[in-house]
Amino acid sequence: MAQRSVLRYSQLSSRNVSGTQVNQNHSFLTEDTMNSSIRKFLIPAVVVVLLGGLLAALLTPQAPANTSTATVTGKVAPDFTLATLDGKKVSLAEFKGKPVVLNFFASWCGPCKDEAPMISAAAQDFKDVIFLGIAYNDKLDKAKEFRDTYSLSFPIAIDDDSDAGRSSVKYALFSVPETYFIDRAGVIQRHNAGPITRADLEAGLKTIGGL
Repeated sequence: MAQRSVLRYSQLSSRNVSGTQVNQNHSFLTEDTMNSSIRKFLIPAVVVVLLGGLLAALLTPQAPANTSTATVTGKVAPDFTLATLDGKKVSLAEFKGKPVVLNFFASWCGPCKDEAPMISAAAQDFKDVIFLGIAYNDKLDKAKEFRDTYSLSFPIAIDDDSDAGRSSVKYALFSVPETYFIDRAGVIQRHNAGPITRADLEAGLKTIGGL
């Protein structure tokens, strides 16, 4: 009897151990399957998020910090002929012999809005200097609204893709706003990439004899 009891106990224990091992193995398999599924989901999701962030950064218009560059200074300012907001024609050549402040801007550009009141006031203060604005990648009605909002009294043209236009290409425009100070001989004496302050403007005017 004792031997039979021991045998039964041994068989039951063996079955219990085997059952436990099966359950443990099943648990491990289930956990591995879940981890594999999570990895399959997470990796593509992370890639999509990273690509989405990169695409958004590339498509968002960026305005550079205010810097004065020397790469174009000393060179003759490229001529252009563009249509103004009022439907007339304006070219840089017609202002030769006078100091010119050429400002590229856009109605959708935040920093352009920040500097516009100062430029508007400066155009009124320095009557001997020609201020000329070029709306880049903009719509006519929006550019007009921008002009009226900031009381810009100087000529403003719309950049276009014609052979006589494309001023943004001729000036290798990086972003907006950008401002060029052109002397009486038509030579660029100073270039500011990014929004300018009154101090920047006056420093530029000194280089072209406008102050």
